[in-house]
Amino acid sequence: MSTQRKAYAIHSWTGLLTGWLLFVICLTGTLVVYKFPLKALSNPELVRVEGRDNLGPDGALAAFDRAMAQQATTGIRVNVVAFPQDIYSIHQYSVVVEKPGGKEQRFWVHPETGAVRPELESDFADFIQRLHAGLFMGGKGRWIVGALGVTMFVSIVAGLVFHWRQIRRDLFHLRLGSHRRKAWADLHKFGSVWGLPFHIIIALTGAWLGLESLIGIRASSANPIEIQGEGPGKPLPIAEILRRATDLRPDFRPSHINMTNRGVAGSTIRVQGDLPGYRLVQRGQTMLVFDADSGRHLQTVDRTDQGAGRRVLAMMRPLHYGYFAPPVGELLYLLFGFVCTAVTASGMFIWAERERRKRHPKDPQAVIGMERANAAVMGGLLLALTGIAVLHALARLPATADLFVPLGGLHFLASQDLLSGRVIASELWLFLALWLAGGLLLARADPLTAWQRILLLTGAGAVLLVPLTLASVAGTEMTLSALAAGPGYGLICAGIALSALLSHRRVSGKT
Repeated sequence: MSTQRKAYAIHSWTGLLTGWLLFVICLTGTLVVYKFPLKALSNPELVRVEGRDNLGPDGALAAFDRAMAQQATTGIRVNVVAFPQDIYSIHQYSVVVEKPGGKEQRFWVHPETGAVRPELESDFADFIQRLHAGLFMGGKGRWIVGALGVTMFVSIVAGLVFHWRQIRRDLFHLRLGSHRRKAWADLHKFGSVWGLPFHIIIALTGAWLGLESLIGIRASSANPIEIQGEGPGKPLPIAEILRRATDLRPDFRPSHINMTNRGVAGSTIRVQGDLPGYRLVQRGQTMLVFDADSGRHLQTVDRTDQGAGRRVLAMMRPLHYGYFAPPVGELLYLLFGFVCTAVTASGMFIWAERERRKRHPKDPQAVIGMERANAAVMGGLLLALTGIAVLHALARLPATADLFVPLGGLHFLASQDLLSGRVIASELWLFLALWLAGGLLLARADPLTAWQRILLLTGAGAVLLVPLTLASVAGTEMTLSALAAGPGYGLICAGIALSALLSHRRVSGKT
């Protein structure tokens, strides 16, 4: 067997065996690019007006301590105080505490009022993130996703070897008006070639992020800090520690502090943040360590100065999710993410069409099981994501929120790990039920008709999401700027709707 034939076999079979799972990961990964703006839009009561920081970090921590005292909460230890920097923090202070038994919990402190919330109104963005990163199976799911990243890279290399001689032709060869097999093949090759650097980056970084816990090497675990302070356990104000940090590094932008044994003799405060010009380094990777009582500088940990290996590891997360250059980087990652999703789907369509022609060479109207399965799995996922997003948006509106009380309010806060042994969130069961029900209905229909319905409902859902989601933030800073979360969300939904409409017209005209 020639090298090209071997490469073709590897590319085809790796695609077939992992195609549906890769479609799930690519589609949800594309949506996760917009995770932090979506989290802000899902919690409009936190960022409804332009907030002023009336507290400062010490005031926020004091407000948290008062709230815990009023609730007679004991036995917790504050580990982290994060600052209301930007959209990534939802413009709130957050306090991470360790509860008895070692479990951590994050509280949110409003920088203007000092109000303390034990949880968000909604964590829908993390719901999508957990499907993308772990298939709702926690750590074991992450390993599966990491293995899929390896498989995706192998498939890319094999496809590149097979198509190498025609790669320049494939850059501009797109016959969407041809028979469906030719159209899918051209779309598959066209998207693969134009998105090749992106596909390789996503495959390699996804493989690493999924398998890093199994391998035991993380960027954030490099050179662990084990220094202890010397004070009696009476820490300086956080503002004073921050002042000393900026005196040492004037270009340093603190994002949060990490306190070791707060209020105990020998405690330290780790100020973590970012340096200008290092967007391709995981957030918070520059650290300045101080004695909590005296404020004496003990250590500096700068990932940018720890060699090429650590620098590459620190680049994995921003390279995978594209948040290093907003808003242009986010838009490019969204665009190429959808291209990657289309390439994966078209590969499954090519397989189905090839098998149909083999089994029924003289019957162009014949339908095989794989065509129905493609519509059920991939189309069912599109409808389930669209449906759960619309229901979530309705649950956030005061006029319709009471309708979702029987479903727990669709807050997406409970366990979403199917292997955890804990009670599974009702929202996850609802999503899986939508996927299953939609898939069963689609599998019963003619595949062409099924995809027409899928695209029509997805496009309509995307249009409906714009007013439903933005109604609660109209007139706030999330809609007043062209670069704010609201206009960006509207643009994405409009793009999805337009793509669905054009695809619907093309599918409706297929023979």
